[in-house]
Amino acid sequence: MLGMFSDCTALKSVYVSSTWTTAFVEDDGFMFENCEAIVGEDGTTYNDDEIGETHAHYGTGGYLRHGTDRVIDPTPATVFCAETSSLHFYVTTTPVVRGGMFSAPGTTGFRKATRVATGERVTVGEKGIIPDWLIGGNVNDVTSVIIDSSFASVKSVSTAAWFYRCNALRLIDGLEYLDTSEATDMRAMFYQCRNLSSLDLSGFDTRKVTDMNGMFASCSTLESIFVSEQWNTDAVDASDMMFLDCYNLVGEDGTHYKASSYDKTRAHYGAGGYLRRHHSEYTVTIPPTGFTVFSADEPIAIPVGLEAFVCTDYNEEAETVNAVKLTSSTIPAGVGVLLKGTARQSYTMTALIGNELDEPYDDFLTDNLLVPATVPTVVSSGVMAYDFDEEDEQQHWRLLNFVLLEDKFAEVFRFIGPEADGVQLPANTAYLALAEVNGTRDGFVTIVWGNKFDVNGDGAVNVADVNVVTAEILLHPDGDGAKKYDVNSDDLVNVADVNVILAYILAHIAD
Repeated sequence: MLGMFSDCTALKSVYVSSTWTTAFVEDDGFMFENCEAIVGEDGTTYNDDEIGETHAHYGTGGYLRHGTDRVIDPTPATVFCAETSSLHFYVTTTPVVRGGMFSAPGTTGFRKATRVATGERVTVGEKGIIPDWLIGGNVNDVTSVIIDSSFASVKSVSTAAWFYRCNALRLIDGLEYLDTSEATDMRAMFYQCRNLSSLDLSGFDTRKVTDMNGMFASCSTLESIFVSEQWNTDAVDASDMMFLDCYNLVGEDGTHYKASSYDKTRAHYGAGGYLRRHHSEYTVTIPPTGFTVFSADEPIAIPVGLEAFVCTDYNEEAETVNAVKLTSSTIPAGVGVLLKGTARQSYTMTALIGNELDEPYDDFLTDNLLVPATVPTVVSSGVMAYDFDEEDEQQHWRLLNFVLLEDKFAEVFRFIGPEADGVQLPANTAYLALAEVNGTRDGFVTIVWGNKFDVNGDGAVNVADVNVVTAEILLHPDGDGAKKYDVNSDDLVNVADVNVILAYILAHIAD
């Protein structure tokens, strides 16, 4: 493309289609030299320093404009975009080419397609070959995968190595749109996806799959894999290293990964399996104390009569934690809570599987000291550390665990002794974990019930609380006020805390 538009001084607009690409251009010298009148579709104007192929595109920062694309039959497409580090699966009716511009469903604007596969290169692939979209060093760049609903019409016979060695991959959105009913090969599909902590394969139909070799191998941070009744490995005759090095994987009955057992014999839910199922509802019976601990792998609608609280702000001097009520009507998935209701009454709670949640979660969830135990869990005493800064080595607790015992949290170390393995908790519970705490005087942490925004303790959040915090700020203009007034947990008491309380008041003005 050497000098392709050079000295076209009156040229204002150049229209191209989705098949325009500069991916294979070897010489782009002086391509737009002296094109002083040219304007791209987003308003980008000529720059003397940018006269090569880097601006030879439409969309953001380009000199070109989007013209008319050729219409093709609906075609499966997989596109990797280096600009966003995202991998897109969708069905397209316009051609997509490497180096060309594309706009996947659900995205805004046009971006450059770094790698592309279409048609049978997506649905069939080539046995033993890494997929086209991961060739060229892209495996380490993919951070997110987006599978569009249009892809639900595609029946791939192979998903082998689809996400092979995507070490940076943290999010796969839309797995429910992946139809695997005709798939026979899932070898190394998630191999070495070391940043995935959970996979929801509830939509996977594996009745025809014969090869699952290394399917999840080296997913070292993977904790949970969800499947449904459609998951079946009867036809699988190759499953060597299926779960190899999945050190953190735990099944629904609490079965932990074993280095000696990593083939399809563990590829099931129930006793001895590494997999889990989603549940549509849970039943909780409130003990005589009026509250209990709870957690689930799904978002949970809070039924009438129940209140959900998280635990924040451990007070080491008083040995208390604050129970702060959730303002939303939903308990987020994988969050430990205290449930408060009528003693000895049972409540049925509905799981919101696959539902879009239209309300924001509380900011203070990030301060929650409760650790979820969604499967049967052995809670250890905690984590001991040595302090080497002192002349004499001294042990201290880097992390100290507590379990609910009637109406208080009890220190596990104090009650089971240093040599015990821990306390066995049933599924769908939670426990308290405190960092850098050297133990308690009598082995208990007391729960203080309330709302962290109710700083004056009168049972309501209103302008009186704003006044109390304002007075504290005036007394301590350096921000070193009492911790209970630090409602946004940034270790300062200042106007930011006033703003947080005001926002809460405005959000609950109808209450």
